[in-house]
Formats: sequence, structure tokens, C-alpha cells
Amino acid sequence: MSILKDIDNIIGWMAGADIKPKQKVVTRKSYVQPKVTLNNTNKPHLYRPNTFEYYIGQTKAKHILKSFISGTKKLNKIFPHVLIHGSAGCGKTTLARIIANELNIPFVEGLAGDLDLNSLAELHKQAQNGILFLDEIHRMNRDTAEIFYSIMEDFTYGGQSVPPLTLIGATTEVGEIIKNRKPFYDRFKIIIELEPYTTQDMFEIIKRYTYKTYSNNNINENNLKVIAQNARNTPRHAIRLTDYLYYSEESIDNVLSNNNIIADGYTNKDFKLLEYLYNNKKPVGIDTISLYLNTSQENYNYDIEPYLIQQGVITRTARGRIISQIGEQVYFQLKKINDDRINKLANNSVY
Repeated sequence: MSILKDIDNIIGWMAGADIKPKQKVVTRKSYVQPKVTLNNTNKPHLYRPNTFEYYIGQTKAKHILKSFISGTKKLNKIFPHVLIHGSAGCGKTTLARIIANELNIPFVEGLAGDLDLNSLAELHKQAQNGILFLDEIHRMNRDTAEIFYSIMEDFTYGGQSVPPLTLIGATTEVGEIIKNRKPFYDRFKIIIELEPYTTQDMFEIIKRYTYKTYSNNNINENNLKVIAQNARNTPRHAIRLTDYLYYSEESIDNVLSNNNIIADGYTNKDFKLLEYLYNNKKPVGIDTISLYLNTSQENYNYDIEPYLIQQGVITRTARGRIISQIGEQVYFQLKKINDDRINKLANNSVY
């Protein structure tokens, strides 16, 4: 079968014809089974909120989405396409699910980097008249993004009508999309930028999570406050630390120590980086930083650096990363805590 014929068949399948691509995708790398959820309940989920009422923080994002949901219902229209960007673990998927719940429509999710023509056709068919949520949408290749152009504009492809849907993309790298796929970016009608969570937000999130998940346990809210202070303003981190606390039944100090947290969310790797930048006295490139921290560039970019930038302890320059004045203060505070712990261990070992 020629490529053009294969595309024609896929278009027909997306349009609802009884045609399926002959070339099945069988490798794990190239295809991930879509997750389909029919949203017909407002009952809060144990692990993530299902309504705006239970979604803590992100006041501006919620206001925008509520307004569009109300307008969609009044106008009897398809919900506009949405791009949600923010740090990893900050609730992008949860927001997308809430939109589907509020509209009571199907929700289908997949990874943008896994899409090819066959998997795109299947996802589209599953998501018709509902929401297709694609995580890491900045990883979508250019050819696949171009397929979405006419679908997003007027629900046509190759001159044929296709069933309508709402595309919601989530990304930690919105600049990558703007730079390399600007026409794709421009087709999203709603752009949501998630704001940093406050420590109070974090406390409310994990308190609600804890009382729902560990209601039969003795709950110490002071421990939850400590976790909120050390969760790097990220709900996913907070929930992981909370689970560790209740599964391990260890002290809160041990929970932090065993997760390599020194204070205020700063980790041993953060301290190591700040110490290196302080002693180096000149910009350091990301290749050198990743090698020094013994981590991948991807892990550094998505897991380590965002919090340090957010807290203002390091600065990006054209030549690399440098420590800021705030960073120097934090470095000495962390150094004192580490030194005190080492001295305490040494004194205890004497006796």
C-alpha cells in the first residue's frame, strides 16, 4: 500500500468510515494504548480532584476555564482547544480532566511524542465529541502537528470532515512550541499558564489528600506543614512525601533526610550545585552541570532547575548558569545546616 493510500484510509477512519489502517503499530515505543474515561460523576477522586471546587490554587486559570465552560454550554459549541503550560507535577492533567467532567464528555489521553498516523487516527476516533489530551505536546513532531492544523480550525482533513473534538495540550516547554511550531501554537484558543503554588496552597492540597487517603491513621497536621514547606511548590512532590510518611511510619525528619531534602525543599543536589557555582565564580554550561551532578540534562531541566530559578537562587545567562546574591545566602544557610548535622553525628558517635 502506498503512503498516500494509507493516509486516505486513515482519513476515512477518522471521518467515521468502516476502515482501519492495515499497518498495525505493535512496538511499545511508537504506540501507547489510549486511556479513555467517560466522565459521568462529580465524586472527588482519592488521588486527584474531579471538579474546580476541589482543585486548590490556580485561581486565574480556573476563572478563565469556568468562563469558557459556561459559554460553551450556552452557545452549544465545541469547547475551544487549550494549551496548558507549567512545571512538571503542577496539575495540568488534572485541569484537563476537570474540563471533561464539567462538560460531561469523554476524555482520552496520550503522549504526543508517541504519535504516528495510526495511533493519531485511533486516538481521534476515541475522542470524538470529547477531549483529546496530549501530554508533553512540545515533543510532537512537525509532520504530526501539521495534520492538526485543519482539524483544529474547522474539523476537516484532506478535504473531508472529521468528528469534532477539543485538543488539550500540556507542556513544560511552551517556548519550544512557539519557536518551532508557531502555526500550531496559534491554533490554541485558550492559553493557560499555571502559577507557582504557595506554601499555604501546598498545605491545603496535602491536607485534603491525607484526610481522604489516610483517614484511618493518626494525622499530624504539623507534619503536613513541614511537607508543604519542603515540596518545592509542586503537588506531585508533596503527595510523594506524604505517602512516604504514612507508609514508612518514620519521623518527619527521617522522611526529609531519606529524600535528600536539607531545608525549604532544597536537596543535596541543589546544595552541591550552589557550592559549585559559588566556588566557580563564572557561568557554567548545562553540559558541565549535568555531568557534575551525575544526572541527565532532561532531569536537570525539568526536575532540578525550575525550583532554583523560581526561588531566584541561580540565574540563566547566555554563557551559562550563575549563582545570585540570594543563592549565596541560601548556600551558606544550607552549609550551616549540613555542618551542624555532621557535628551532631560525630558527637553522637563518640558516646
